[in-house]
Amino acid sequence: MMLRKLGLALGLLTALTTASEADEYFPSPQPLSNSGAPVVAFMGDSITARGANIGATTIASENIGFAYWVGALTGYRVWSPVYNNFGINGNSTPQMLARMSSMLAVHPDICIFEAAINDVQGLPSAGPDTTPGTVEYNLRQMYDEAQAANCIVIAVTIPSVTTFSYWNGGGNSELIALQVNEWIRRQKTFRKGFYVADLAASYDDPTNTTHWAPRTNFGDPNSLPHPMTWGAYAQAVPVAAIINALYPQWRAGIANVDDVYNATYNPTGNLLPNQMFTGNGGGFSGGGTTSGSIASGWTVFTNSLLGSAVAASKTAWSDGSPAQTLVISGTANGSGGIVSAEIGMTAGNFNVGDTIECRMLAAWGATTNISMVRLMFQDVENSTADFLQDGDNDASSPQAGYSLPTDTTNANAPASLSIALITPQWKVASTVSFPQLWLQIGYVTPLSSATVAGTFQFAKPECRKVPVASP
Repeated sequence: MMLRKLGLALGLLTALTTASEADEYFPSPQPLSNSGAPVVAFMGDSITARGANIGATTIASENIGFAYWVGALTGYRVWSPVYNNFGINGNSTPQMLARMSSMLAVHPDICIFEAAINDVQGLPSAGPDTTPGTVEYNLRQMYDEAQAANCIVIAVTIPSVTTFSYWNGGGNSELIALQVNEWIRRQKTFRKGFYVADLAASYDDPTNTTHWAPRTNFGDPNSLPHPMTWGAYAQAVPVAAIINALYPQWRAGIANVDDVYNATYNPTGNLLPNQMFTGNGGGFSGGGTTSGSIASGWTVFTNSLLGSAVAASKTAWSDGSPAQTLVISGTANGSGGIVSAEIGMTAGNFNVGDTIECRMLAAWGATTNISMVRLMFQDVENSTADFLQDGDNDASSPQAGYSLPTDTTNANAPASLSIALITPQWKVASTVSFPQLWLQIGYVTPLSSATVAGTFQFAKPECRKVPVASP
C-alpha cells in the first residue's frame, strides 16, 4: 500500500484517457515485501477505484470501496496494496485493455476485473465477442492476457444501479449489461483458473419487480453506479469467498506474551510492549463520560466524544486470547467524533531500512452512526510525523450511508463482522522517535442529537519488521 507524509494532498484520480498517462500515473511497484502472500491486483473503473484514494501520495485503502473489503474479508491472507488498484474513474474496457501492462507489471497471482459498466451505459455493441471493439472482445483480451501471465482471474459481474435513468440507452443498455454478465458467467465453463464473483446473489435486489437495482441502501442515490459502504461490502463478499477457498489462512496471529522483538534471537518479533492486551493498568485521557478497565500500557483518548460515552472492559477473543472491548453509547452533537486508543513502542528498536507492518483483529455487532474502524502506525522522522493507516473512510466528512456495513439503518446489514486490520508497510528512512500504534473508531459527521452506538472488540495487536525479501 502506498504511503504519504503528513500534509501532502490526497485525492481521487478523475479520469485518464490514454495508455501513456496511465502508465505514468501507476509507477513501478514499491520495493516492499509481500511476506510471501499471494499478490492481488484490481482492474476497473470508478467502482474499483472508489475508496482507494489513488495517487502518488496515497496512504491506504478505505472502507468505502469494495477493494478494501476484499482485503478485510480475506483476513489479509493476500497482498493487495493500494498501488495494485488500477481502477480509474470513468474508464471503459478499451482504456483498461490499454494499460494491462501496468497491472501485470506487479506480477499478480490473482487478477480481479470489475469492468464494462461505463461501456454498456452508453449503448455500445456488446457482442458477439468476435467483433473487435465490442465489450466482450475487450474483456476476453484482458482475461487472456492475465491468464497468459499465470494470473488467476476473478471476474466481477456488472452491478445494477440505483435508478433506471442511469442507462443512456434506456432498457436496451440494461439488457446489454445483463447479456454481458451472462457471457462473463459462461467463461467459467471453458477457462481453467477462472472464477466469477456474481453480484446477482449478494448485491442485486430480487424483490424489485420494476427495475434491475441494488438492494435497499446498497447503491448511492447521488452517484448512481457507485455503491455505498454497505453495497461495497456486499460486492466484496463473493470475491473474498473465492480467495478464501483458494488460499487457506496462513496468518495465525500472536498466541503468547513471549513473542517479542529481540534484535539477536527474534528480529521479526512483536515490537509492541503489550501485544496481548494483558493487565488493567491503562487509562482514559481527555475527559468525557468514561468507565471501565483498559489494558496496561494503552491509553484511550475521549476528548472528541461529542457528548456520548465510552465504556472499556477486558474480555476474551473467540480463542480465549485477552481482548479489549470498547462500548460506545449515547447521543452526540457536532462533527469529528472519534474514540482513539494508543500505545507507544521503543524508538531504539527501529533502524533505518526497516520495513514495518502492524495488524490487529477486530470484531463488532450492530452499530449506529459509526463511520470507520482504523488502525494506524505513526512515527516521527526528521521532525515530520508519518502516518500509515487502514480502514479509514475517504470522505473528510463521512455522511450517513457511508457508515459501517453493520449500521442499524441498513435493512440488509450483516449481523456482525470479524476482520483483520492491517497497516500499509512503512520503510524507515531516518532515525525514529515516538513510534506509536493507534486504534480509532470514528463517527458519522455531522451529528445533531443523534444516537451513536457500537460494541467493538480488539485482540492480538502486533507491529513487526517484515523481511525485505520473500522466502
